[in-house]
Amino acid sequence: MVKRSDTMKRSDVMKRSDMVKRSDMVKRSDTMKRSDVMKRSDMMKRSDVMKRSDVMKRSDMERHDEEERRDEEERRDEEERHGEEERHGEEERHDEEERRDEEERHDEEERRDEEERRDEEERRDEEERRDEEERHEEERHEEERRDEEERRDEEERHEEERHEEERHEEERRDEEERHEEERHEEERHEEERHEEERRRRGATW
Repeated sequence: MVKRSDTMKRSDVMKRSDMVKRSDMVKRSDTMKRSDVMKRSDMMKRSDVMKRSDVMKRSDMERHDEEERRDEEERRDEEERHGEEERHGEEERHDEEERRDEEERHDEEERRDEEERRDEEERRDEEERRDEEERHEEERHEEERRDEEERRDEEERHEEERHEEERHEEERRDEEERHEEERHEEERHEEERHEEERRRRGATW
């Protein structure tokens, strides 16, 4: 009996030992399972963190790319705006040059027209001056010619008057001579009559 009891004790001990072992094993298994779960959880967390980090990195990269695209667009817009301003400035300079050229051409045409008008006025003035001189010369010649004609006419008139006076003087002298002859003839006749009367009286005496 004592031996069976010992045997039973040993058996119980063994059972308890087995139970403890199994319990330890279960505990270790549970611990291992929990460890695995924690590892998987950590791995998932790290994976999530990595995923979130990748997402954030991709988001950062996308934002960076978007910023670079915006910067590039702004740069291109600025270049286009600058190019447009340069083109506009060049067009304005070109327009200003054309305006100045047109003004210079217009001023040159006005100067040329003014010179032509001045030359034409000077030519007309010169022609009028020459015409006036010629007219004065013609008038002077005409006046000289008239004066000369009048002088000749006056001389001729004076000559005619002188001739007329000489003729009158000659007629007057002739008339005087005739009168003188008539007087002499009358005196002669008178003398002859007196002589005749004296002879008659002498004869009578």
